[in-house]
Amino acid sequence: MQLHASRQRPLLLAVEDLHWIDPTSEEWLVALVERLAGTPLLLLLSYRAGYQPAWMGKSYATQLALQRLTADESRRIVRAVLHARSVSDDLVQTIEAKGEGNPFFLEELAQAVAEQGDEHPTLVLPETVQAVLATRLDRLPPEAKALLQVAAVVGREVSGALLQAVTALAEAPLRQHLARLQEAEFLYEARPVPELVYAFKHALTQEVAYQSLLRNTRQQYHRQIAEVLVARFTAVVETQPEVLAHHYTEAGLNEQAIPYWQRAGEHAAARSAHREAVAHCTRGLEVLTRLPDTLARARYELGLHLALGASLLSLRGPSAPEVGHVWTRARELCEHLGDTARLSEVLYGLWGFHGVRGELQTALGLAEQHLRLAQRKHDAFLRFVPHFQIGFSLFFRGELAPARTNFEWAMALYDPQQHSARALVAGQDNVVTCLSHLAWSLVILGYPDQAVRRIHEALTRAQELAHPYSLVYALIHAFTIHQHRRDVSAVQEHVEAMMAICEEQEFAFWLAVGKFYEGWVLIARGYGEEGIAQMHPGIAPSERLMAPYFRALLAEAHATIGQTVEGWAVLAEALADVDQGEGRFYAAELHRLKGELLLRQAMTNAPQAEACFQQAFDLARRAQAKWWELRAAMSLGRLWQHQSKRDAARQLLAEAYSWFTEGFETADLREARALLHELQGS
Repeated sequence: MQLHASRQRPLLLAVEDLHWIDPTSEEWLVALVERLAGTPLLLLLSYRAGYQPAWMGKSYATQLALQRLTADESRRIVRAVLHARSVSDDLVQTIEAKGEGNPFFLEELAQAVAEQGDEHPTLVLPETVQAVLATRLDRLPPEAKALLQVAAVVGREVSGALLQAVTALAEAPLRQHLARLQEAEFLYEARPVPELVYAFKHALTQEVAYQSLLRNTRQQYHRQIAEVLVARFTAVVETQPEVLAHHYTEAGLNEQAIPYWQRAGEHAAARSAHREAVAHCTRGLEVLTRLPDTLARARYELGLHLALGASLLSLRGPSAPEVGHVWTRARELCEHLGDTARLSEVLYGLWGFHGVRGELQTALGLAEQHLRLAQRKHDAFLRFVPHFQIGFSLFFRGELAPARTNFEWAMALYDPQQHSARALVAGQDNVVTCLSHLAWSLVILGYPDQAVRRIHEALTRAQELAHPYSLVYALIHAFTIHQHRRDVSAVQEHVEAMMAICEEQEFAFWLAVGKFYEGWVLIARGYGEEGIAQMHPGIAPSERLMAPYFRALLAEAHATIGQTVEGWAVLAEALADVDQGEGRFYAAELHRLKGELLLRQAMTNAPQAEACFQQAFDLARRAQAKWWELRAAMSLGRLWQHQSKRDAARQLLAEAYSWFTEGFETADLREARALLHELQGS
């Protein structure tokens, strides 16, 4: 329940150093900012120049530039660090002038003076904060300095247990040195539980301590840390493989690092942290270039490309050029290695790339190759996937009945007890995708109620899996099916659910599709111009596969608000796509819509419109697309009614309507029934 702001205690959430934020945390912040309006929460964020917040365009966001400290403020910081020490005003002014209003620099300069114990006004102070830190570091006792350097190699934060394991120090001297480093304000206790963890006061402190080591010494420490983690800190190895990957890489142990980079990518992808997953896999591929060109290197590269492809697909969409490059390279590697086991996943990814781009002949060839590969093995699930792929390719070629048959064959091969865990391939659950496309084919073939049941199965499975990308996929098909049924409320409900996930997960490709359907809902609700503005940007990301369908909806939207000329321009593009062999599944509807637009221009266009309606009817009948056939029959029936050919109109529409056995409460069948009553009563 939402409480009124006046009855809630206001909250303050502060986040520092945004310039070091990880992608997943940044996504969470963006999602939080989107929901801030009207909430009694002050979000206070700090970052260095160069970082670009995604939310600065919000009316409730205010940016404040932090100015350098004044001379008086600087002197107060210096005296606070020096405490009760008796120092001359000249020395304080010298530190203040050198620090130039930078609070961290001022603190470090004052600490350096305090440690040196020299109050002479002509004291030579370092020129940079790095130089101050290096000077202070050199004044530490050798054992404490060495401990700080090891901590710097570990990272910004380091557990006391790991420090002890790496340095092999007894507990008493370890505590003594850590206390000395805390007293000097190099480290502080970040958290005491579940284990004591220390953190560097500032990133520059860690950087200077790290750079103070010779390269060979740094590499030795990285290697030692990695070995200790593997031997004694298995929880870190399991939950943070990127830590092992980093230390092995910096140690120069590239071959040991690569499996951990791959594991880090897979681990991030499993949490839907796809930006991190892409970064880890990309880093692994960079490290891979340092290895000799061997079969082992090729196997490593294949594993990294498989992990990278799945996350790129989620972030960029299946048709992005970089996705195609990854799957193409993976296929080359499979053929080079003779790896038929992983070729199945590669063919799936490559098929999706070509399919969504509308290159259906290539996609169908890949699906058939995949089926031949699967038939060599006695495994029903291996045949499930290529049958779905073949069905998908046939569907968009306009071969709807054989497409449905392949989808149903696929589902017949699927055993939920044995195959459920294997259904996630290339970042997507194949049962969800198969059910979604089966539902779509069913509604066009004239089974709108069965379509709703099948899409409900897809949504239920995706929700049970808690897999965001698969749930988005099911929701997209849910509102597509309800759009065909002209159920505006159901479309709106599913679009809103899908958009929320896309914004949270940064699924840019599908977000554009969602915005397109939001526009369709606006037009259906009577907000014509707003809807048109929302729909236009959604067509480009859809690529060639869905573009004819989207253009048809946009052309119809233009016509709805009286923009016939604009509708013609969009429809011409859609028909050109069909002429080139794309979007054939929607060809009948495009020709019917062309006829409707001709009649909107002038009734003198009736002969041309009638030819369009007849072509739509014939195309639909050949494809067994009963939904399109019914719509074409209604368009012809209305025209013939106007031309006093009521008997022919009644006979045509009655034949189309009588075929249906379900869906009688959908808008199309109610409209057809009403028109039949008109024609019968004439």
